[in-house]
Amino acid sequence: MPKIFDHHKKSPRSVLIAGLAAFSVLAGVASAESSSPASTAAMEIGYGSADATTTPASMSIAPPQAAAKASQPAVSASYGNLPIAFELNQGQTDARVKFFARGQGYGLYLNAAEAVLDLHRSADGLVLSPQKAKAHAGAAMAGASEAQGESTHAAVRMSLCDANAAAPATGLDPQPGVSNYLIGNDPEKWHTRIQHYGKVRYAGVYPGVDLVYYGNQQQLEYDFIVAPGADPAAIKLDFDGVDKLSIDAEGNLVLATAGGKVVQHKPVIYQTIEGQRKRIDGGYVVRGNHAAFQVAAYDKSQALTIDPTLAYSTYLGNAGPNSAYAVAVDSSGAIYIAGSTFSNGYPVTVGALEPKANLGKNTVATDGFISKLSPDGKSLEYSTYLGGSGSDEIFRMLVDAQGHAYVAGFTASADFPTTSGVVQRKYGGNGSNSISLAIGDGFVAELAVDGGSLKFSTFLGGSGDDPAFALALDPNGNVYVAGETTSNDFPTTPGAYQPLPVNKLTTSSSSPSSATNAYVVKLNADASQLVYSTFIGIDATQGAYNLAVDAAGDAYVVGQTSSTHFPVTAGVFQPAAGHPANSIYSIGFVLKLNPAGSALAYSTYLGNYSEAVDSIALDAGGNAYVAGWSQSPNFPTTPGAFQTTHPEWSVNTSAFVSKINPTASALIYSTYVHGVGSASDSYYAATGFRGTNTNIAASNIVSVDANGNAYLVSSAGGSYGDPKLPVTPDAYQSKYAGSDDAFVVELNPSGSGLLYASYLGGSGLDTPFGAVLAPGGSLYIAGGTASTDFPTTANAYQTKSPGTVTNYGSWNFVSQLVFPAAVGYTVGGTVSGLTGSGLVLSLNGGSQTLTLNAVGSFAFPTALVDGSPYAVTVSSQPTASPAQTCTVSQGSGSIAEANVTNIAVTCAAIASNYTIGGTVSGLTGSGLVLSLNNGAQTLPVSANGSFAFPAALTNGSAYAVGVATQPGAPVQSCSVSNGSGTVAGANVTNVSVVCSTSSPSYVVTPSAGANGSISPAATQTVASGATATFTVTPNNGYRASVGGSCGGNLSGVTYTTNAVTADCSVIASFAPIALTSTTTTLTATPNPAQVGQPLTLIATVTTNAVTNGLVKRAVAAGAAAAAVPTGTVTFKNGSSTVGAAQLAGGGVATLTIPNLTPGTYSFTALYSGDANDSASASAVPLSVTVNASSSAPTIPAPAMTAWGWIAMCLGLAGIGGLRRRRA
Repeated sequence: MPKIFDHHKKSPRSVLIAGLAAFSVLAGVASAESSSPASTAAMEIGYGSADATTTPASMSIAPPQAAAKASQPAVSASYGNLPIAFELNQGQTDARVKFFARGQGYGLYLNAAEAVLDLHRSADGLVLSPQKAKAHAGAAMAGASEAQGESTHAAVRMSLCDANAAAPATGLDPQPGVSNYLIGNDPEKWHTRIQHYGKVRYAGVYPGVDLVYYGNQQQLEYDFIVAPGADPAAIKLDFDGVDKLSIDAEGNLVLATAGGKVVQHKPVIYQTIEGQRKRIDGGYVVRGNHAAFQVAAYDKSQALTIDPTLAYSTYLGNAGPNSAYAVAVDSSGAIYIAGSTFSNGYPVTVGALEPKANLGKNTVATDGFISKLSPDGKSLEYSTYLGGSGSDEIFRMLVDAQGHAYVAGFTASADFPTTSGVVQRKYGGNGSNSISLAIGDGFVAELAVDGGSLKFSTFLGGSGDDPAFALALDPNGNVYVAGETTSNDFPTTPGAYQPLPVNKLTTSSSSPSSATNAYVVKLNADASQLVYSTFIGIDATQGAYNLAVDAAGDAYVVGQTSSTHFPVTAGVFQPAAGHPANSIYSIGFVLKLNPAGSALAYSTYLGNYSEAVDSIALDAGGNAYVAGWSQSPNFPTTPGAFQTTHPEWSVNTSAFVSKINPTASALIYSTYVHGVGSASDSYYAATGFRGTNTNIAASNIVSVDANGNAYLVSSAGGSYGDPKLPVTPDAYQSKYAGSDDAFVVELNPSGSGLLYASYLGGSGLDTPFGAVLAPGGSLYIAGGTASTDFPTTANAYQTKSPGTVTNYGSWNFVSQLVFPAAVGYTVGGTVSGLTGSGLVLSLNGGSQTLTLNAVGSFAFPTALVDGSPYAVTVSSQPTASPAQTCTVSQGSGSIAEANVTNIAVTCAAIASNYTIGGTVSGLTGSGLVLSLNNGAQTLPVSANGSFAFPAALTNGSAYAVGVATQPGAPVQSCSVSNGSGTVAGANVTNVSVVCSTSSPSYVVTPSAGANGSISPAATQTVASGATATFTVTPNNGYRASVGGSCGGNLSGVTYTTNAVTADCSVIASFAPIALTSTTTTLTATPNPAQVGQPLTLIATVTTNAVTNGLVKRAVAAGAAAAAVPTGTVTFKNGSSTVGAAQLAGGGVATLTIPNLTPGTYSFTALYSGDANDSASASAVPLSVTVNASSSAPTIPAPAMTAWGWIAMCLGLAGIGGLRRRRA
C-alpha cells in the first residue's frame, strides 16, 4: 500500500499590521499565484482560507503495516517551509507601493508610512470554477453589487501617524525565487526575474525607530526597533476601514470591520541585554481613532523591540477565487502548478480596489499563474503571472524534458500576451474583458525554462467562446489543444476532418450560444503553423475535456456530447447513443484522430444517458484508459470487471474506469467504482470543469503505470451520508469521515479487482482537483478541504486546525502517495532445438522482448504483478544452419502469485537452398566484379539494379560479398554493406553495393637549395585542378627564385603553383645579393678648436647606384644614387675608437666630443654597411688641432655689413701675403 505524504495548508488572509502576525497564508503553491512564497504549500489546488488563522502544515501518513517499509522523501517535509517573499516594486504594481507580498486571497502593499492589506473571498467559500469566475468578473464589470457578486473585497490600511514618509526601504535576506509578470501583449511592459526578499526594513520611520517586516513559518511579522534614547511614544497607528478600535480584557487590540474583526494580540516588548532577552511591561493604548504603545520603565541606553501579534477571524478567513487546476512534475522532481489568481492592484478604501491599468474596470479579473518549486520543495524557483486586462485562466499544463512549461486555458483579454510569428495574435472574442457571458478565446503558450519569457503564445478562437480544456505534446514537440467553441469562425485548416461547423451556432456578447462544438488543434513546435485544426460535432452540444497523444502523433480525445448524431466509425464497441434524440441527456465519447487530423481512426460513444468522460491515459500497447462519471444504471461494463452494476438509487453518480483496445472495437474492461450506499447513503463522484454548463471544478483523474495498473482519484460522499466505498486492508484511512472525502483507487491490470483503495479526508468537504503520476510511483494529489480533522501525523508541519468551519473549502492540501514496488512475478520457460542465434521472443505485444541464442531456460527481465495477463510469441525467427522455425506452446495466461516457468519454445530445422544478392547503385563506370566467399563465385555487374549470385547456398551457410574489381572509365570506388551473414531460411536480398566517382589527386614535391628554406617542406597532395601554396624564405644577403614542373608565381615570400593536373615539383634556389658601394666623408667643427670647446665629428655616407653592373636598389629611373644607407659609423683617433653613432636622415652620423686636451688629432670614420650597402671608410684621416686656452680678453666684433666683411677679408688676405713675402 502507498505511503502518503500530505501537505495540509490553510490560507486565511491576515493583516500585516504589526509584528508577529499570525498571518498564515497557506494557499501554498496555489498562492504562488503570485510570486509570494508566503503560501508555501506545493500543489494547492482550489480552496482558500478558513475563519481562523493558522500556519501551513505538512503531513505524512502511512498505514501501520507499510510505514516501516516506506521511506519519506525529503520533499514531503518541506512543502510548508517556503519563506515569505517581498518584492521591490519595479512597475508591477501601483507606483505608491515600495514593497509588496501576496498570498492566496490577499495582497500586502508597503510604503514608508502605511501598510495596506487587500482581502477577498468567494460567497460560498468554494474556489470559483473557470466558468463561475468568468461570470463573476463580468458581473463586476456590469456594476453588480458585492451582494450579487460571488467574491467580496476588503482593504484594511494601517498608517503610521506623523511618520517619515521618505523613510528609505531596503530589501534584506534575498531569496532564491523570482517573479515574472507577462501581462499584456507589450513585452516592453513585462517585468521579469524580480528578486524575492525575506525582510523589508524601513529606517527612521520615527526618530530613532526602524520598522522591519519579515516572514516566519508562514507568518507575516513586523517589529518596531527603538534605538537607545529614542521615544517609543512617537509610534501611533491609524486604521482606515475599521469601524471601532478597542482593547479587550487580555490587552489585545480589536479592530471591528464590516466583514468581521481583526485582533492584534498584546505586543511582546523586550530588550536584549548581554545576550539575554528581558521582557518589558507595556501594551496598547487607544486614543480616539489611533492606537499607540505604552511602555514601562526600561533601560534607555539599550535598544527596545516592540513585537505585536496579529490574528483575525470571520471575514478575513474565507477563500478567495484563486485556483490551481494543473500540476506537473519534471524529470528532476521539480513541481509545477498552474491556475488562476486575482490580478495585482493597490487597495485604496474599504471594499475598493484601484487596480493597475491592465485590469481596466474589471476588479475581479483573474490572471493565470505558473509556479515552479524545487525538487526538495524548499524554494520557489519561479512564479509567473500570465494574462491581460480581462480574465485569464490556465486549465492544463505540461512540462517537457527540457523543463519548458506549456499551458492552455481561457482568456477574455484582448491584450493577452502573444508572440510574433504565431498562428493567431489577434483576439477573436467579441466580449473583450468580460467573463459574465463567457465570451473569450482559448490560448496556448510555452514558457522559457526560467519562466521569465515566452517561447511562444497564441490565441485560439473565433468570435464566440473558445476555452481550451486539454493539452498534450508529441515526441516531436508538436502541441495539441482541445476544448469547446461557440464560434462558427473558429480557425480551422483545409483538409481537416471537419473544417466547417455542421452545428451552426448563434453567439453574441449579449446572447451566448448554449450549443457548442468540440475542437482539436495541432500546432507545430513553435506555434507558427496550424498543422491541423478541426471541429468535432454534428448538432446539439459537445465539448472536449481531455486528450492524449501517442508516439505516432495520433490524438485521443474524450469529452461529452448531447448529440445522437455524433460522428462514430464502423466497428467500434458503441456506435449509438443510449438516450433519445433531442433529450436533455449527454453521454461521453472517445475518439482517435490520425496524425494529419484528416480522419477519425475511431470514434465511439461511451455511456447510456447521463455520463461524461473526464480524463484519458495511454499505455505502451495503444490501449486507452478513460475515467469519468455516470448516472446510468446500464453504463457499459464487462464481465468479470470489479463492479458491473450501478448504485441502487437511480440518481446516484458513480465514477467509472474503462480500458479500450487500440481499435476501439472492444472494451478490454469497464467497471463502475462506487460504494454500496442505499437511497439514504448517497455516493457522489465529482465531475470535471466543462465550459459553460457546470461550475464544479473537481475531476475524475485516471493514470496508468508500466504494469497496466490504473489509478483513479475522485471524491465520494454527499448530503446523504456514508458512500460505503470498498477499501483494501492496507488503506491508511479505511472509514468515511464525513461530508465529501477524496478517495484513491488502484485497479489491477485486468480491471477485475482493487490493488489499493482508501479514503483521504476528514469530517468536512475534501475534494481533489488534480493528480499526476510521476516516474518512480509517486502519485501527487491536490485539492481542498474544509476538515478541521484532516488526518495528520506527529511530525507534520501543522497537526491541528486552529478553529472550526462550517463553510466549504477552507484549506488546501497536497498529498504525495508513494506506492511501494508491487511484488512481481517473472514470465519464462525453456527453449529446445535451437541451433542458431537471434531468436527474439515478445511478451504482451512487445511490452518486453528477449533475444535467445542457445537452448535452456529463459525469463523476461521485468516482473509482472499478480493477476496480470501474459502472452508470449516469436517476433523474430533464429538464424541457423539449417534454417529453423520456432513455435511457442503454453504461452498465455494470467499471473497467479507465482513465477511462470512452463512456457515451451521448440525450434526445428528447415532444409533449403537460397541465393545471395542485393542491389547496386551509383555505378557509372564499367568493369565492376563482385565476389562471394573470397572468389568461390564472381559476378560481373554492368548496371545499377538487382543482382544475385547464380549458385544458391544451403540454409545456415555463411556468406561474404566483396568487390573483386573496381570499375573504371571513369574510375569509381564501390563499397559493400550488409555483405556478410548466415543464410536463415530465405534468399538474401539486402546486400547493398554503392559506387561513387572520386576526383584524382596529385602530389606536389617541394625542395630548397642552400641559403634559404621552403615551407611546408613535405609533399602536398592536392585535388586535380587545385593549387598549392608555399612560403620561400632566403637567408640574409640572398634572394630567392622558384622553378620546377608545377609552374607558378612568387609574390614576396609566397609561391602559388599553377593548377595541378599531374605530379609536379617546386624548387627554390637562392643567390647572393650584390651590395651597393658607399663613400664615407668626414668633417669636424670647429677646426681648430680651443680647449673646453666641444668638437663635433660629422660623417656622411653616400651610395653609388651601380656595383659590378648589378642594380642593388629598386628605385625610380634616374634616382638610383639617391638611396640612403642605414647602419652605424665608428669614429677613431688613430687606432683608438672615440665613439659610434647611427646614420640619421640623409646618411649623416654625428659624434660630439665634449672636452679634448690640447694637441693634434687624426680622425677617421668607418661605416659598417647594412643589408643593402657595403662598408666604407673616410679616405684620408682628418687632422684636428686643439689649441691651449688664450688669456687675452675677448672683444666683441662690431656689427658689419656684408661689404664690410668682404673688405676685411681682402685686407687680411693682403696682410698675409705681405707677411709671406717678408718672411
